[in-house]
Amino acid sequence: KEPQSAGLDVEKCYIQSLSAAHSWAASGGKSGASFHRTVDQRFVIKCISRTELQMFLDCAPAYFEYLSKAFFHGLPTVLCKIVGVYQIGYHNRVTGKRSMEQVAVMQNIFYGRKISKTFDLKGSLRGRFARQLHSNNHNRENVEQSEANATSFRRMDTESDDEEIEDKPIVQNPTLLDGDFLEFSNGRPLPLNDRAKAVFHMSILNDTLFLSIINVLDYSILVGIDEERMELVVG
Repeated sequence: KEPQSAGLDVEKCYIQSLSAAHSWAASGGKSGASFHRTVDQRFVIKCISRTELQMFLDCAPAYFEYLSKAFFHGLPTVLCKIVGVYQIGYHNRVTGKRSMEQVAVMQNIFYGRKISKTFDLKGSLRGRFARQLHSNNHNRENVEQSEANATSFRRMDTESDDEEIEDKPIVQNPTLLDGDFLEFSNGRPLPLNDRAKAVFHMSILNDTLFLSIINVLDYSILVGIDEERMELVVG
C-alpha cells in the first residue's frame, strides 16, 4: 500500500480519492462531455446525460459480469473500467431551484505514468486527424468549455453568499487520432513482444464480441506511450 492509503480499506480510499477533483480539458472526443480528474490522479470523472445513464444501466449487469471474468478468471480485456455511476443533486435554498447531474467514475489507466503521447484509435481515417477535429469543433469548443466550467464537480451555486472557488480546467497534451498515429509511426506497427501481442489481440476479440452482443457500436482504444519505461499503456 502507498503511505497515504496505509491502514485504510478500499472503500475509504475510494471516497478519499473522490473528495477532491479538478476540471480536466480532455480532448479527442466529439461528445462535448466535461471531464474531471481526481487530485491523486487515480480516477477520471465524466459528466453524462440521462440517456447515457439509462443506456449504461441497461447494459450494467452484462458489463459487470464481463469484467468479473477479467478480474477473477484472467479474461484478456482492454475495456474501460467504470467503477461507479452516480446522480448528484443540487438544491439552492435561496431560490428553491433544484438540479441533477449524472457522472461516471472510471479508472485512470495512466495513473503513475509519464505519458508523452496519447492516441484514440478507432481503425478509421475519416476525420481522424486531431487538427481536423479541432478545426471543425473550434466554435463549439468555446461554448462547451463555458458549460464545463459551469458544471464543475466542485460546483458552487452562483447565487450563494459563500466565497467563489475558481476551478480552471487542467490542460493536457492533445489526444491524437488514427491519422496522427500513422504519421507518427510512418505506417509501421509499433513493436510488441510475442506475449503482449497475443494478449492485446485476444483482448480486442473479446471486447468487440462482447460489445456486439450488447449492441454497442462505438468503440475505440486509448493508447499512451510511456517512453520512460518504453511501454505502451492500453485501455
